[in-house]
Amino acid sequence: PIILAWLGRSFAGAIPPMQILTLAVAPYLLFIMLSPIIDAIEEKPINLKHLLLSFIVTLFSSVTAGNFFSQTGLAFGTSLGLATLGFLTVFYLWKRCRINFRFLEVKKILLWNLTLFFAGLILKNGLTVHWEGFPLMGAGMIGEGLLLSFYLFVLWKFQPRWR
Repeated sequence: PIILAWLGRSFAGAIPPMQILTLAVAPYLLFIMLSPIIDAIEEKPINLKHLLLSFIVTLFSSVTAGNFFSQTGLAFGTSLGLATLGFLTVFYLWKRCRINFRFLEVKKILLWNLTLFFAGLILKNGLTVHWEGFPLMGAGMIGEGLLLSFYLFVLWKFQPRWR
C-alpha cells in the first residue's frame, strides 16, 4: 500500500521485489551493528571474508534466479546474499565469544515473534478489507505501533540478559 499510495499504480510491478528485499533488512542490520565488534576483537579481515562470501552468494543466486524470474529473482538473490552476510556475522560472534543461548530466552522470544508476526498478518488483512491509500497507511502504522509496544512490554517482562 505504501508504494501504491506514494508512487501510484504504475509502480505496482515493484511491489514483489520490494517485499523480498525487505526480508533482508534484519540480517543486513545485524551485520551493520555487529561488524564493528568483529573488527575490534579480531586482527584478521573476517568482515572482508564475510563480504566476499556474501558477494559470491549474491552473484550466483542473482544470476540463477534472475534468469528465471527477472527482477523478482534479482531481489531474491540480493536478499539471500544479505541474509548470508548477517548469518555469517552472528555465527562468527557466537563461536568466537562462546555465547550461551540458554540465558538469552531465545525460544520464548522467537515464539512471541512468531505470534506477533501472525497477529500482524491478521491486522493487515483486516485493515485492507476496510481501507486503502493513506487511511490504510495510518491505521497500519498505529496497529504496528501497538504490536511493537506490546512486544517491548513482553521483552521487559521476560528480562532477558541481552536487553
